[in-house]
Amino acid sequence: MTYRLAIMTAVLMAASVGIGEEALAQAARRPLGRDTVIDGIPCQRTGNASAEFHANGRLLECPLQRDTVMWGQPLPAGTWIRLHDDGSAHGAWLSRDTRLSGIACRGDGYRKWAVRFHRNGVLSLCFLRHDTVIEGVPCLSGTFLNELRGRGRTGVVLSTEGRLAQCMAARQFTRGATHYVKWDLVRLPVQARSSTSDSSIPSRHR
Repeated sequence: MTYRLAIMTAVLMAASVGIGEEALAQAARRPLGRDTVIDGIPCQRTGNASAEFHANGRLLECPLQRDTVMWGQPLPAGTWIRLHDDGSAHGAWLSRDTRLSGIACRGDGYRKWAVRFHRNGVLSLCFLRHDTVIEGVPCLSGTFLNELRGRGRTGVVLSTEGRLAQCMAARQFTRGATHYVKWDLVRLPVQARSSTSDSSIPSRHR
């Protein structure tokens, strides 16, 4: 039972594009029966799912009807985006693997592996399909088993300037005077300059 609970927790954590509980409670949900432009964003019909709206009427969440550049990021059609109530960037569930802020992020569709953005549009957090060297650091891929073993910390975190702030080591390596082994959480000094309000883990489910 404990193992099953741990698996479920890892799955939920990796899907989150967290918006505050109060904002979610006030969100209005409405299915889109046809492709619709909302707040200038080309939204796709939602099928059995629903688009969501903030209490002020601004779009909170919908799937993109076509490939669209938003916040300077190339998002593929079918990606579900999430916005703050002022229309600024918040997060997304990518419909396919996509390179954002120079990082190849994992995308498996709605409510799967999430990405997060800082309000300035720079990537804040994503999961990797494969182990990847970023700024000289071998970062671990995001998988359910890795999330479980890594206690929900396998997401790659970037600063507001797009520099690597945190990831989990994919193998042993040495950086400066510090030696790391696989599963170590690597935190770089640039993290102190990053915005933590939009980049905190968890990242799967809400």
